[in-house]
Amino acid sequence: MQINDFFEKFGKMFGGHNEINTKAGFLKALSQKLSVLPKEEREKSLNFYEEIIDDKIEEGLTEQEAVESLGSIDEIVADILENSSVDGQTTAEKKGIPLWARICLLVVSSPLWCMAYIVMLIAFVCILILGIIEASFALMVVSGIAQAVLDFICKYNAHAVFCLGIAIMSAGLGMVLFKPIDLAMVKSSKFLWEMTVKFSRWLFGMEG
Repeated sequence: MQINDFFEKFGKMFGGHNEINTKAGFLKALSQKLSVLPKEEREKSLNFYEEIIDDKIEEGLTEQEAVESLGSIDEIVADILENSSVDGQTTAEKKGIPLWARICLLVVSSPLWCMAYIVMLIAFVCILILGIIEASFALMVVSGIAQAVLDFICKYNAHAVFCLGIAIMSAGLGMVLFKPIDLAMVKSSKFLWEMTVKFSRWLFGMEG
């Protein structure tokens, strides 16, 4: 590990551009180091780290900074291999946990993990409600303007002004709340999805 770090630093100092510090270079090196894994599992890991790099770039990091923030590629590979199935063996089997024992644990602990999934489902429903609220502002603007136009045509001027006022107010509220609601939906849904996947993998023995 120390020798690899030395040559990596040496390359940065005297070798100019280090290809592994680009997203494509990192993913290529990672794919090569994970060649012992089944194709599907290898691609899953590559997609996972590609998403992480893209997220960090969206947050303002350069491509090189995003890759370097992941840490040593050798440590990443070691962690993936430790938590992966190789030659048909799961992590649970490698650690000597029999399948029947894991099934018994799942049954006994079912009230707890069922409650955890219910909480996650409620959280997803709350996110969906935020989306409905966001869409309702746009619907109120469109329907308010349409009703105001119809009332003006029918010479219901007072009601037309009222509907137009509702539409303008909805448009204002929508513009003010759109960004925070949208940001909250994206961040929270992404976080909840990642937590759900990690919890499921841990629960069903796909990682240690």
